[in-house]
Amino acid sequence: MPLALLLVAVVAVRLPFIFGGILGGDALYHATAAVTVLNHGLLYRDVPYTYPPLYAYTEALAIAVLGNTSLGWKATAQLYDIGIMVLIYLIVNRISSRNNALIATALYGFSPLPFFATSSFVSFDSTAAFWMLASLLLLMMKKPIPSAIALGIGTAYKYFPLLLLPVALFYLSTKRQKIQYTAASIATVAIIQLPFMLTEYTSWLNNVILYDVNRPATGATIYNLISFHPQLLNVQSPLTVLSPITLAFAFLLIAFSEGKSEVGLLKNSAFIIVAAVFFSKVVLFYALWYIPPICILIIALSKRATQLILISFLTLQTSMLLGWYTYSLSINMQSTLILVYVYLITSGLLLAWLLRDRLISARKSRKLRSRIFRNT
Repeated sequence: MPLALLLVAVVAVRLPFIFGGILGGDALYHATAAVTVLNHGLLYRDVPYTYPPLYAYTEALAIAVLGNTSLGWKATAQLYDIGIMVLIYLIVNRISSRNNALIATALYGFSPLPFFATSSFVSFDSTAAFWMLASLLLLMMKKPIPSAIALGIGTAYKYFPLLLLPVALFYLSTKRQKIQYTAASIATVAIIQLPFMLTEYTSWLNNVILYDVNRPATGATIYNLISFHPQLLNVQSPLTVLSPITLAFAFLLIAFSEGKSEVGLLKNSAFIIVAAVFFSKVVLFYALWYIPPICILIIALSKRATQLILISFLTLQTSMLLGWYTYSLSINMQSTLILVYVYLITSGLLLAWLLRDRLISARKSRKLRSRIFRNT
């Protein structure tokens, strides 16, 4: 009952945004693909679409039920975002208590960035984030194959859930489990993509693969923001998320992990997502990836860590919200850039703290093992 009341309260707060206008052109882009599908067109061949296929078909279902209106356009992202709240509750309730689960859920539900993104910009990152959290929860429940399938489904919405694959493989104990997990996640992605590959391979290749491979690496990354001509536009290729720098940091964290506990799994996951966003993605949108696991971490860690992460989290939310406001109203692009720098510094500090925490824990653990070895 408390969770249901909290969900009702969050939806009530979001209603003005849900029934309000739409900012940006992404919503029209995705709606065009969804309507083409409803009219029996083939994705990629009959309409250009540079994303994996599942969101276009999910939105097509929403438009079929609610009509080709702004509500039909927004329904999928909103429902998935509410689903994220439920998953946060289930995960925190599993590793902590019901009261803490409600706090973490409220922290996400009333955060301005997620509902502003899903309601005003109709950003659909909540779809992939939902399946990413579902994959983590199933892994905690010792259900590796369903977890792998959830990871594959999330990747059929957007690419970034695949970042959790190395974390999952580290968490699993046996070589057989690792092979099965990898095979199940890849097979899920392949099965969803296979009809398009078989029906219209050239169109699928040009839209899903070559478009991202050939896209110029300008704008929207930390590298561009520290250049002489910073920009906010030009979305980076999803392939750059898997850049060597990001993976190096991710595997460094795993190498110095505390162990395979549920909290350790969340820490590893949060680190990889923060690293991916910080190094490789669009600064005004993709912080959404790691807000859910950070909400969980705020509750799961000690008081000292909670205060530190909470300050970073609130700074991030404020800077992103103000950045979107100035950007959407075109008040001052330079003001927006300043706020983006605040975002980068905040996420960078959080990234550095997570790595420092892992290194300190690893050093203490090794000293303890060394003492035990000397005493035996």
